[in-house]
Amino acid sequence: MPSLAASGSARVINVSSVVHWGGRIHFDHLEGKKKYNGLRAYSQSKLAIVLLTCELGRRLDGTGITVNALDPGFVATGIISENAGRFWRLVQSAANLVAVRPERGAETSIYLASSPEVAGTTGQYFKEARRCRPRRGSYDQEAAQRLWRSAWR
Repeated sequence: MPSLAASGSARVINVSSVVHWGGRIHFDHLEGKKKYNGLRAYSQSKLAIVLLTCELGRRLDGTGITVNALDPGFVATGIISENAGRFWRLVQSAANLVAVRPERGAETSIYLASSPEVAGTTGQYFKEARRCRPRRGSYDQEAAQRLWRSAWR
């Protein structure tokens, strides 16, 4: 944080996903050691990113450091089949037909990092270079603070 603060106007950008809408924070087993499910863990992590972005935005308010989260869209990254079997590689191949190229998926990140339009915007969620509302529970300050304490203990 000292290095970011010394810059005068730093921007922190967190990549989440629309999948955060299906997420639920399981405080009793954040690491997913009970009944691990990949999609559940992924959606929980993406919701956690949005919650922690909002919390960090509140904590850094007035410092010149902004923090925002974004949904890059459905990007052809290979994430589905990266560590999966043949079935999931087929699913990935089909998904790649409708997914956007990584360069397009990076556009909102680049916008948040460089656009003067969002220079003072913090604690928000973006998709396609526009601010939008994440799921309702994403602004739960009590849950965000609890998650913050859990993440930094």
